[in-house]
Amino acid sequence: MNFSKIKKYNTKQEKDILIEILNNPDIDNIDILKILDKKLYKKLKKDYLEILDEVVESVIMYKRLISVSEIVEISSSCKKCKNVVFYSVNLKNAFKDFKEFFKNPFIDNKTNISDLSLEEIENIEKIFKQYNKEIYNNEFEVKCNFCGNTEKIKIDIKKIISKFSLKNIYEQYRDLSYYSSITKLDVDSMYPFEREIFMGLLQEKLKNKDNE
Repeated sequence: MNFSKIKKYNTKQEKDILIEILNNPDIDNIDILKILDKKLYKKLKKDYLEILDEVVESVIMYKRLISVSEIVEISSSCKKCKNVVFYSVNLKNAFKDFKEFFKNPFIDNKTNISDLSLEEIENIEKIFKQYNKEIYNNEFEVKCNFCGNTEKIKIDIKKIISKFSLKNIYEQYRDLSYYSSITKLDVDSMYPFEREIFMGLLQEKLKNKDNE
């Protein structure tokens, strides 16, 4: 898997995912990727069927990183003192090498586990461990601000797919189309980080206007 070729998702896709999560809180990562990039999902299913879940998760995590921001704000209960702690986590730390290729994981391109020999199954397990170790690992070490306890947490992708709620995004549609010449279609085509920049510029403009 060459992460450098993965494409960003835009505001429309971001909004569509939030709607799907709202309608189906149990939506899995595979269905999320189908919304973000159906063509890529089909390719991953063909190439990495036996470890599809792991590869799909890493792809969505990378898409989020390049579409929204590297930093995510998350909260978690400390296992030691039980306090709710807010952490800033850099998603880059989940990836060992953005340009790492993950090629031809299965002998003879077999995709049915029942057709594989013991040697081939052991090879798959080796590749899976290598993938987690050398390319992607969704475990982040964090430190509690209250008791100093250090632990590892795993990020729920559904909770970080956007910085904003669905309501926030519709408010941004309204503000950008009302106070500027930007249309809803323009906003839909923006990457989330671009939309955030435009919102920042708009808010600064309105603030300066109020001060005149």
